[in-house]
Amino acid sequence: MEILDKPDPMNVWIGSSHNPVHERSETDWWCTPVAAAAGDLILMYEKGAGIKRVERIKSVRSTLRGVEKACEVRGMKTVDTLLVLNLRTAISYHEFLRHPFLRNLPSVKRKFQGTCLRVPPAMWPELKVLVEEHT
Repeated sequence: MEILDKPDPMNVWIGSSHNPVHERSETDWWCTPVAAAAGDLILMYEKGAGIKRVERIKSVRSTLRGVEKACEVRGMKTVDTLLVLNLRTAISYHEFLRHPFLRNLPSVKRKFQGTCLRVPPAMWPELKVLVEEHT
């Protein structure tokens, strides 16, 4: 799937949310580590459901308003995102645990606790296949 193709040096992140990710706008914002950049992908994980959508970072915000300042307080940055893919079915936490390779993802080991964690480049091909199976 072309939108999931990863040109170097693009990063892939898993963003964890306590709120329903289907309520996010087509264009929205997110807190990311400072290493995140325009063009990176964020796989949005909803607590209790799993990864449900894929967003692409459009830009880094230079002006922050209200709640967006929470990113800066945590040593992160605020990025603008664009919805690029809704998954047909969510990729659940238990599905990750059953996978022989992806169960070692940092996000899985932390039970998806944390705002945004990087997917190691060696793990992206396996995760990409899983995302495509759920599309």
